[in-house]
Amino acid sequence: MQNQMKHTPVNFQNEELLKLLKLWESSYTFKTHEGQIKTVEFSKEYQANKKISVDAFAIRISTTYSYLSIEKSESNSIIIKATVKPSSSQEFEVFCRKLKEYEALLREA
Repeated sequence: MQNQMKHTPVNFQNEELLKLLKLWESSYTFKTHEGQIKTVEFSKEYQANKKISVDAFAIRISTTYSYLSIEKSESNSIIIKATVKPSSSQEFEVFCRKLKEYEALLREA
């Protein structure tokens, strides 16, 4: 009986990558190795509003994805950076949908 290991993709498929870019709708950086996209860093900037502070927004989203960097600037905005590899793309899709819900709260204020 053979030991079956779960296959972890090491490269993005074009369709998958296009889907992620469409979901994100903001800045991104491709990180390549030997001509293949191995990692994508997605980033967005948010401004404070009267209803939700950037600190509260940052705390709220900080636990929604495993590979996040959240930076607050002197101008009271935050920059969110999400690092995505092929193996974390499904988790990132879930994060994008959750983030859109939080973005709606920011727009309401």
